[in-house]
Amino acid sequence: MTTITRERLEWLTQISSRDEIDDIGGDEIRELARIALAAMDAEPVYQWRERYDEGSLWDDCTKAQHDGFAKNLECETRVLYTAPPAPVVDADDNFYSWFGIEWEQYYQPNNYSSSAKKHLGAIAESAWFACRAAMLQPQLTLGVKK
Repeated sequence: MTTITRERLEWLTQISSRDEIDDIGGDEIRELARIALAAMDAEPVYQWRERYDEGSLWDDCTKAQHDGFAKNLECETRVLYTAPPAPVVDADDNFYSWFGIEWEQYYQPNNYSSSAKKHLGAIAESAWFACRAAMLQPQLTLGVKK
């Protein structure tokens, strides 16, 4: 197994898209390097609970406390590691198919004025694309230290 240094990962995050390596584009290389850097900096969460107490909840603790609880037969311990968040986006990125379904389900002809009817589609389309853009926006706070 090869160990990649922090310096090498930082260099890989700066690689240009023209620097492609065996069917892997520069964009993919940069993203993988960013993920690896974030994983390097991820801090584990230490937890403990009483072993024989049914329904006991896990409590956070420090590493030193965790090590102490691990020696106690009355306690269970675990270490949790974080994973980078993945954006959750509706698989159907076609606004018009979504809007058609919503329109049929919720539109009530007698409840809207004629001017409101004209603008409902434009307002919904604008909201759709704004929400979708926000969901697809990359996470800027992955905790990568520079």
